[in-house]
Amino acid sequence: MLTKHTLNMNAYSLRTMQFMEGLKDLDAKIFLLDKKENYSNGEFPEIEGVSFFESFKDCKKAIKKLNLDILISVNNYTSYLACKIPGEFYRICDLNGTFAYELQAQCFWEKNDLRYFILKHRQKKILKKADLITTVSLAQKNSVIGQLSLVGGSGYKNFSKNLVEVIENSQTKSFDNCYNKEKFNLDTPINSQKLLFLGSFNNWVDEEALIEAFALAKKKNPNLILILTGRKNSEFGNGKYENFMKIAKKKNLTDSIFHLGFIDYFDMKSLIEFCDLGIVCDLNIYESQLGARNRINEMLKFGLPVLCTKASQISNILCELNENFVAESGNIKELADKINWMLDKENQTEIKNTVSAFNKKYVNNIKHLDCIKKFIKNPFKKEKMRFKPLKFLKFVLKKRK
Repeated sequence: MLTKHTLNMNAYSLRTMQFMEGLKDLDAKIFLLDKKENYSNGEFPEIEGVSFFESFKDCKKAIKKLNLDILISVNNYTSYLACKIPGEFYRICDLNGTFAYELQAQCFWEKNDLRYFILKHRQKKILKKADLITTVSLAQKNSVIGQLSLVGGSGYKNFSKNLVEVIENSQTKSFDNCYNKEKFNLDTPINSQKLLFLGSFNNWVDEEALIEAFALAKKKNPNLILILTGRKNSEFGNGKYENFMKIAKKKNLTDSIFHLGFIDYFDMKSLIEFCDLGIVCDLNIYESQLGARNRINEMLKFGLPVLCTKASQISNILCELNENFVAESGNIKELADKINWMLDKENQTEIKNTVSAFNKKYVNNIKHLDCIKKFIKNPFKKEKMRFKPLKFLKFVLKKRK
């Protein structure tokens, strides 16, 4: 939870806050799995209606004591744990990202599929137990529908039931008073134009396109600098950060790159506002096509325009609003040209209008959670497949007559 004591935030945290804000009119009991070490005072915050647990075992005990009607679990791993809780209540499970293809990206760099073989049971557990599954994109929804057919979710008893719904990632301003108010301070060259890459070099970042596009854009715009956040080594064991820095050194760009490492999350808002343009440079792989990009939402929320590669649903939405915000994945020249276009003063009014149009739909929009409220008003159980060989045989014989 984002409070004035929070030390660690991630995509799961943002998704949880989105659900809490969007569903607060339900007056539900809220149990959060968290760690006290995530807060500077070493204690869980006191929030009305919210109970914190460090142990799933303790959380499970507390849930079992309740006379539950519906259990809503937010995020992939939490949904897996929730499916291990016995009971005949209705289950709504959120899949914040596509587990199988996040793992595929990790396995690619390890050159070993063992990790997927060990962990694939988590996704199966959710698919079998959940009555309603929510996803971050339409592409992920369609993927999950296909997966359900392989684990018995397409039986005739589920005919016409909407077993999967989309809840796109959106942001809330309800916690913004937690951010530091001071302006971000960084000793950068006078008149520099600041390009922000927010986040670590994870398994779906296209680090080569990022540095090559930056180098090409800088030839036309010498005042351009690149600001990086995240770990100053290869956090995921994929060698992407080292490869990025190798190319940067080869092109004599290291003096134009400011790597901040992990910053205080309270400074996230002021850092974003300090910069002139954000960039998200991803590979066009299944994880990108099916998943979400919280960093895009965060930067746009605080008024920073973002150039992103076209793969995710959010990139397609941005492209519909303004095609100058999106470039083809791996197209270095297009990325470089659009970096300079978005930094051109003549285009700022058009750019601000695009950011504003996006934020009208994706900031403080609780309608994204309407599918859950609709389910709660008229819940249904997902049924197992029913096999009746004798009845089927009689039906076939009758037709032959």
